[in-house]
Amino acid sequence: MTRSILFTGVCLLCLSVGAAKAADPASPLVAPAPSTRQAMQTLPNAAPTATEATKPKAVTVAVKTAGGPDSIELAALYYYARNKEEARLKAEFARLQHKYPGFEMPQDLYQPTAKPVDESRIWALYAKDDFAGVDAEMARIAAERPDWKPSGDFAAKFARKKMRFAVTAAVKARNWQGAAAAGASIDPATEKEVDLVWDMIDAYSALGDRDRLARFYRALLFRDPAHQISKSAIVATIKKSTRDFTPDDVRGVMAVFAADPVISAGLSSVTTDLTRRAVAEFNTDKAKTEPLAKTDIDALASAATEGKAPADFSLLGWYYLKIKEPANAGAWFRRAIEAEPTADHAKGLYLSLMGQARDQEAYELAVTYKAALISDPVFLMNALAARITGPHAEGVKPDAVAAYAEAILAAKSGPHAEILAWYAYNSGQFPAARAWFDKAFAWEPNEARLKGLALAEGQLGDRAALVALYKAYGKTYPAIWDDVHLAKKGARRASARPVIDQMQVGALETKQQAREPDFIETSPQRAEPQQAESVRRRRSVAASGFDALLGQKRFGDCVAAITARETTQGLKPGDQLVKGWCMMGLKRNSEAQAAFSAALSGGGKTQSDAAYGLALTLLRNQMTSEAQSVISLYPLGGARDKEIRLEIYWQMARAAFDRKDYRQSLDALNERIRLAPEPVGMTQLRAWAHYNLGNKAEAKAIFETLADYVDDSGVRRGLAAATSGPTGGR
Repeated sequence: MTRSILFTGVCLLCLSVGAAKAADPASPLVAPAPSTRQAMQTLPNAAPTATEATKPKAVTVAVKTAGGPDSIELAALYYYARNKEEARLKAEFARLQHKYPGFEMPQDLYQPTAKPVDESRIWALYAKDDFAGVDAEMARIAAERPDWKPSGDFAAKFARKKMRFAVTAAVKARNWQGAAAAGASIDPATEKEVDLVWDMIDAYSALGDRDRLARFYRALLFRDPAHQISKSAIVATIKKSTRDFTPDDVRGVMAVFAADPVISAGLSSVTTDLTRRAVAEFNTDKAKTEPLAKTDIDALASAATEGKAPADFSLLGWYYLKIKEPANAGAWFRRAIEAEPTADHAKGLYLSLMGQARDQEAYELAVTYKAALISDPVFLMNALAARITGPHAEGVKPDAVAAYAEAILAAKSGPHAEILAWYAYNSGQFPAARAWFDKAFAWEPNEARLKGLALAEGQLGDRAALVALYKAYGKTYPAIWDDVHLAKKGARRASARPVIDQMQVGALETKQQAREPDFIETSPQRAEPQQAESVRRRRSVAASGFDALLGQKRFGDCVAAITARETTQGLKPGDQLVKGWCMMGLKRNSEAQAAFSAALSGGGKTQSDAAYGLALTLLRNQMTSEAQSVISLYPLGGARDKEIRLEIYWQMARAAFDRKDYRQSLDALNERIRLAPEPVGMTQLRAWAHYNLGNKAEAKAIFETLADYVDDSGVRRGLAAATSGPTGGR
């Protein structure tokens, strides 16, 4: 009974009881707004009782006041006076004196009648949407005729047109706050122009105002018959709601209209859209593991086959991959990649093949689609590394090696650079091995990479390079040098083994004590006792933990401790990460940038944190494009990604404005406002960009909206310029 009353009060539609019961009254799209509840509660009292309805109604008679005649009765006097009909004038005056004792002849009876105001120019300017012109013309007329006011009809139409223009201009500019403010007077339950209500829905959706969003949807969908919108508008509104509400909420409101065949037919595609959304949410939500209803998946599969949409193929591929059906996943990904050879589809098919233990096919796929997969260099490196380090490394194709090298350079990965260096060394390609060992050691120094570099220099017979390496790193890495010898005349290896663990280089001896390598004639002096003690003290500080120093904001001590470890032992990616934050604390941005770049090789959370820090340092140095490249290569997570993108778009907007590229400045601001509401300062920049592009109406609308919220000299200056100024900006 309660539910029946609910839908009668909210919808006032002739819906079946079964359809009403199918809807969830707790849904934000179906539950009535508080004002509607109050109206429902007072509804029974508003209707007269049966007894009251049958009572004879009293007839109300207008009673004249004894004060004197009204304007209608006086009209005859003015008419006779204007036409100089004195006899009739005297007769009418006598009649009024008899009716209203004490009545006297009006003093202005013979004064000339005011000439009517010509409002044609106002209406012409109104038709041209020249709001500033209308205001100026009305001000001119009012100055000439202080007693004049525009007609109520014109005033209402003018206010309405200005409001509509302000709303649509704000929506076009994605100035959602401005749209919400401009359309504050719109009543979603009675508004005749449905597109205006949709504009307000878009604004509240972008602003994240869930309460007003739901209220506008409900008021538009469930109107009383006098203000009911068309069925096609109802269908369009429900389709729009799929963007803002859960599939269950949308299904609830669809159930309310299930009895209407026209609306149901119009909503036939929405069911598939809801299934797409449910599958997408399942694919990305790690907490969801229970497979979806087979009937829904089958329906989506039929729609995908009929529509031949690669996005649907991919959606089903990732779904089957998640529920551990790699064969089904592979079938869908194969259809997707045939239609669109994208990185996402290639990754899906690669993982499907690996899930079926079809490693060779997976490897060949990665090579075939290396141009697409290079957009995710970490994925491509991992896909190719297994073959390059495996037992069949000698059969690796040259284009696979080239793709692997390109991915390593893009990711600056020390571990993968080392893999490729050993591959080159084992293949007898010592110049290439030297180059890659050098990169691996520079990105992330460790003993194995330095040893590889020294071995490559030895095979190339470069004595000077070996001496330089020893002098630079002999004390830091003392254990590697006995295995390093100069090859005679830089001879190349006749054969190559694919795996570094099986390779022996130089004369391996059982060492009882450390000795200088045989390619060094003289040994450098040993450290003095005081220096040795200093080194031990720095190691002790470093061992106490860099994180603690960072947490205590002892950035100087933190850098000193890390530098001590870097000099003696080298730094791991995690240490480089802490070094980056400490350097940032000291505002040494360039050094922080280098440290974060080195920490990117850590993988996992370390890599994500390093990418975040690197993006921050790049933005501090106004290196906007470089920061954008970092977040495109390394996922940061929702909140951090949003933070970085907000700053990127703001820097892009300011830079474009400064170089007078106002269109690009607006584009950047529009991208930013999709992520978060716009502060007043940015909205001012938006208004000035419109102004400089010649869009004075848009600029004026934005400045007017700002003026309602802030008292700012810049806003006042902008409003004045947009109203009458010829050119210029900010």
